[in-house]
Amino acid sequence: MPALTPLKVAFITALDFFEIKELSKEPEEINDNLFLTNNKKHFSSFFTEKHIKNLGSLEYLHLTSGRPVIFSTKNFSTPFNPDTELLDFLREVQGFLYKTWLWKDNSANCQLAFALGTGFDLTSSNCLPVFNSSASGENKALKITLKEAKELKNKYGISISAIKEKNFPEDTALKKHLGRLTVANHHIREARNNRDIGFKIANYCSFFETLFSTDSSELSHQLSQRVSFFLSKQPTERIHHYTLLKKAYSIRSKAVHGDMLDSKQKELKKISQHCDQLARDCLIKISKSTRLSQLFNNGSRNEISNFLLEVIFDINTTEVI
Repeated sequence: MPALTPLKVAFITALDFFEIKELSKEPEEINDNLFLTNNKKHFSSFFTEKHIKNLGSLEYLHLTSGRPVIFSTKNFSTPFNPDTELLDFLREVQGFLYKTWLWKDNSANCQLAFALGTGFDLTSSNCLPVFNSSASGENKALKITLKEAKELKNKYGISISAIKEKNFPEDTALKKHLGRLTVANHHIREARNNRDIGFKIANYCSFFETLFSTDSSELSHQLSQRVSFFLSKQPTERIHHYTLLKKAYSIRSKAVHGDMLDSKQKELKKISQHCDQLARDCLIKISKSTRLSQLFNNGSRNEISNFLLEVIFDINTTEVI
């Protein structure tokens, strides 16, 4: 039986609230076989007249307007599901956007992604229900150079939640075997995906709990203290972090138990932005240490509890800033 001719497919999506400071001379590879550009010359060959007709003029103009796009090309030698492949592609894009958040707060996002056949009839689209927002709940554009975007590829060694569709957890991602970091990153994704600041703060608190909680006793005090000592050795900084995290937990309690936040309204943005930065600092610190990465991925409750106790009492705290 003769070998099947490989089917070449291009995957592409436009980015919103994402600005590249210069025109791309060449596409930048931001992950394996994932390219970023704002120059339509790099991808205009993907589109045939039939593709353009199927996409519609609005979508085609959106993609070719000069805004940044991310694209990938793949060859398939066996039948494939374009919807599943598009979801894989979109999760890889969101994985890159997650790294931009680790770099700085932003609301960069993408909407529809398209699969375009080369030499055969295929036009398909799909999307993820993700609408990233900044820590303040507002749209905040990311402004980045191509060099900075490329450097993000290997900048953070963190297990992100942009996992393949075929490996996506069934029913829920809140499973013990996935590790604390993976589950914590799902809470970050939910925080960024929520424009309601009260619920955004609740998601940040769930992130801190996932990483730092080992029992339910005096949870608000315990988590605020542990995060503060984990991130800083300066007493004034620790007090500042502790005070705002306690306020965050008060807001979280009201949000998840149906109380109103009218009296807290003036503080919400400040507290949300502070939680966002603390979450980022925690993840970056963990990513830079093999010991911490292993501990927060695979450590038992007792191991994490003992480590954090040593941090608070300044015992063998070489891992602490």
